[in-house]
Amino acid sequence: MPTTYNGVGTHYYGKRNLETRVASCHSCGRQTTLTSYDTRLWFVIVFIPVIPLGRKRILDECPVCRRHYALEADKWETQKQLGISGAMDTYEATPTPEAAMELHQTMLNFHQGAQASEFRRGMLEKFGDNARVRAYLGEALTRAGNAAEGAPHFARALELRPDLPEARTGVALQHMREGRLDEARGLLDFLEKPGAEQLYSLEPLEILGDSYRNSGKHAPALELYGRLIAGLPAIGQIVSFRKKVQISEKAMRPTESILPKRKWSWKSAFGGGSVKGLRTVGAVGIIALLIGAGFVIANEYIRRHRTIYLVNATPADTSIVVKGGGTVRDVHLAAVRQGKAGAVPGTGSIEVAEGRYHVTVGGAALQEFDLDVRTDYWERWGGDPVWVINVRGAALLVAESVTYRHNPPRPTYVLRFGKSQEFLPEVTHPFKDLPASLQLKSGEQRVLTHLDFTREEPMAWIEKLVIENRPAEAIDLAEWAVQRSPDDDSMLEAFVGLARQHRMAERVETVLKAGLARRPVRIGWHRQYQNTHLSHADEAWLTAEYDRMVQAEPENAALLYLRGRLGPDGHAWFERAHRADPQNPYACFALGYDHLALCDFATARPLLATAAQGLPGYEQFGALFWQCRVALGETAALETEARAEIAREPLRIRATERLIEVLAAQGRDADALKVVGEFARAAAKVPPSESAQFLALVRRYAFYATGDFAALEKDSLPDRSPAGRRALFQALIEEGRVTAAVKMQPLDSAKPEDAMHCLVVSVALRQAGDATAADAWMERGAQFMDESSRSETAFAGLVRSAAPPDVAAVAAIKTDSMAKAILLATLAAKHPAQRAELNAIARRLSYPRVYPYHLLQRLSAAK
Repeated sequence: MPTTYNGVGTHYYGKRNLETRVASCHSCGRQTTLTSYDTRLWFVIVFIPVIPLGRKRILDECPVCRRHYALEADKWETQKQLGISGAMDTYEATPTPEAAMELHQTMLNFHQGAQASEFRRGMLEKFGDNARVRAYLGEALTRAGNAAEGAPHFARALELRPDLPEARTGVALQHMREGRLDEARGLLDFLEKPGAEQLYSLEPLEILGDSYRNSGKHAPALELYGRLIAGLPAIGQIVSFRKKVQISEKAMRPTESILPKRKWSWKSAFGGGSVKGLRTVGAVGIIALLIGAGFVIANEYIRRHRTIYLVNATPADTSIVVKGGGTVRDVHLAAVRQGKAGAVPGTGSIEVAEGRYHVTVGGAALQEFDLDVRTDYWERWGGDPVWVINVRGAALLVAESVTYRHNPPRPTYVLRFGKSQEFLPEVTHPFKDLPASLQLKSGEQRVLTHLDFTREEPMAWIEKLVIENRPAEAIDLAEWAVQRSPDDDSMLEAFVGLARQHRMAERVETVLKAGLARRPVRIGWHRQYQNTHLSHADEAWLTAEYDRMVQAEPENAALLYLRGRLGPDGHAWFERAHRADPQNPYACFALGYDHLALCDFATARPLLATAAQGLPGYEQFGALFWQCRVALGETAALETEARAEIAREPLRIRATERLIEVLAAQGRDADALKVVGEFARAAAKVPPSESAQFLALVRRYAFYATGDFAALEKDSLPDRSPAGRRALFQALIEEGRVTAAVKMQPLDSAKPEDAMHCLVVSVALRQAGDATAADAWMERGAQFMDESSRSETAFAGLVRSAAPPDVAAVAAIKTDSMAKAILLATLAAKHPAQRAELNAIARRLSYPRVYPYHLLQRLSAAK
């Protein structure tokens, strides 16, 4: 590197032919933007260039440590031209995929990023269906720090060649970065077969094993580590690898370790018995004795200075008394308080010697338990154990493991809740922040674990767990949150929905029954209980049970409302409940819902306003009140409210979609699309892995709301996820390409909850002139209605009937507005004589700008 002293020495001046790339610095190891350029080296006096010392090509200069490689510019240029031109000649003579990959790699080797990027586009046009080319491009982009851009290439390679090892490995590594470890292991099964080490590198198996270990899944981690030891015996002697295995074995406590014994030779260590060797033995013995004494002292110090962390997330001040071994510690923890970032529990810590302690937690309900603070002698030097007293298990704790290395995987986390005491064997940063970065050697990695309470609401974590396909953990967390906050109807609804989805009916029944006898009546619990039993077999029994409750408490507005949810005379019961308590939000909601179904928006509005104000945290009430106001044309006021909510929370998806909806309702499509751009700018401040799916939802909602179906189709076409397929299906239906849409989702793929979906397809097919297929979809929809609720069973009779419907009777049906609009459109298509009357009602009811809004609007406008 050039050096100067008091302004005298050597210095670079000028930068030409600048090239940049994202990679790890070869010296400091940081992931950064490395720069390559042409310059000239000068001898300088007071930093004034005096003598030119030659042109240089600077390679991979790090902006952090400033280290780089320097070559003679002429030699570099010659090597570059010869290398690239030679590879280009070979490719032009034999334009094979192999020659193309060689040429592309040569360009990358000479840091010709722009040229390589342009050539890559040509490679894709010519060899885009070649699996090896796709896998190579995925690997090249990943090495360059563009793993997200490389992932689609690996995915395409896997589609083309499911057996291609490079493709399977690339997709598996992407799964690991996203936390989908079991899927990654399925793709890497070929590496677990005997003899695989003779053909492939087993490094992906080690990465997968580390990912399992970091996420707390030690059993599969040990299986993979065992496979590595079997295939590569020498790895069992590497200290860093042995430590990883020992961590997992400490957690699982197997009867026998999978690690081989450490190899050791005293003879080689001490000179084979010579005098010099004996002297060495003596010196080493003295040193070892001193070191051993130091370790003993350190071990004893650690044993006497253990920390117990205390967390109080209850709404009351709490005193915690810890007694044991003649020691008494009494700590007062403040109640949970509200901060800008949400609820902040009171925290504290006490230092004790290892031993058994009796803990007494004071407050409204006395709680006592024993706590063991103890580790093995040898574990004290290498482990980072943590003991936590979580008052009444009320705090939601998160143990997050972060890997520091080049191209690190996504952090993994484990949630702890519901227990008054917790022990975690490996936590490096308890209740303190992790460092933003670490200085590591080239190829080195470190894993640090951070434990803290979370300021996020449990619902946010439940959504993350569901997205990451961890349903069992999501259900456990939801049940805990329900018990902690029994008045949170949204959480109760989430728990019941998740548990029923995964066939846990008995668990739902047990939880709900425990809340039925509580007073005052918890309406949300009863609603979920009723929904669980609302079938043709249970309905009479359920109605009789609530008749007995009302008879015991005839003026209880909550019970009157709940009785109204059973049987055909519900509206009269809702009115009784409203008279008993005009502020009961559920009774107001039920009456408002009925008036909405009758297109009586003006009467529904004050009732729904009372419901939304009475339960501001219950999204269903607020959403229906919003839609009522949309139907009444209050778009200007709604726009102001939505913009204010977005100003407070820019990434609020619900508010963003509502703003798009009211702008589209005003015909301001360009303004609606601008909202998407504003959301994208706000989302750019968080990692793409966390924001990409939400940005796609907002973008596609805007395309649908504004009626830009071509843009919706183009946006969703590359997305193979269920959400992407659903958006593409909706675009095709709205564009009139019903046959193509049905091929995506054939009749056999529909499920009972898709009854209205079947009717929409039936209407679209009938409009397209395919009456036979339309009848098949309509009948399937009717079959699903037979299996559903009482109201939908009545719908099935109307759909099947050949007699013209009574328009007044159909208009009086009280059900979801959009479902009713779909039913009316189905009947209008089947009975031309009543088409005009039925379509007029359907048009008034299809006011939410969600699928199939545009289809229903077109059908209801047709003569």
